[in-house]
Amino acid sequence: MLTVAGTAQAQNQNVLGNLNVLGDGSHPNTGDVSVNGALLLTGSNYWVFQTPNDGRTDMYVAPNWNWNSETRFQSNGDVVFSGKVTIGRTGINPGGAGSLRLAVEGPFGAHAVYVRAPGVAWPDYVFAPAYRLRPLPDVEQFILVNRHLPDVPAATEVEKQGLDLAATDAVLLRKVEELTLYLIALQKENDALKARVGALERKR
Repeated sequence: MLTVAGTAQAQNQNVLGNLNVLGDGSHPNTGDVSVNGALLLTGSNYWVFQTPNDGRTDMYVAPNWNWNSETRFQSNGDVVFSGKVTIGRTGINPGGAGSLRLAVEGPFGAHAVYVRAPGVAWPDYVFAPAYRLRPLPDVEQFILVNRHLPDVPAATEVEKQGLDLAATDAVLLRKVEELTLYLIALQKENDALKARVGALERKR
């Protein structure tokens, strides 16, 4: 083991074994170990810690010099991961191994959450003239058999797979829009009945 206490000579230090660097705490701004250039850690993989000399002040971690798998710590406080991030020992895995880019075990807080879902059709089509609204007796029969609304996932499925927020919001909005159409039809039917009753009363 090589132990360095103080300043080493300006030359290559090849150490086969352990390297122990003892700092005296006298450099709070620069640290007890300063590296001018890239830091390369070797083992089963190469890990490169590098601050580029082209004016950038970010630090990069690239295994085996693979910059496509980099982790970047930016000087503005941002951290960029090119792979997946797991926080906690999470068992969240709805789409199979490695399907999630971010997995969090436990709750997280946010002022706002924005979801982009290009593959989810937003249900404006419900108000298209060609849309076929399911008859209410059919809806009732489906509920009696399945104990949930048509096109809405069952409780057992949600417990097993979780929820896709974008798809679920689209389904819920579709149900609200369908309910609006049912209410409009009911209002028209009610107005027609009132008109018929009024006409009958005027004939008396």
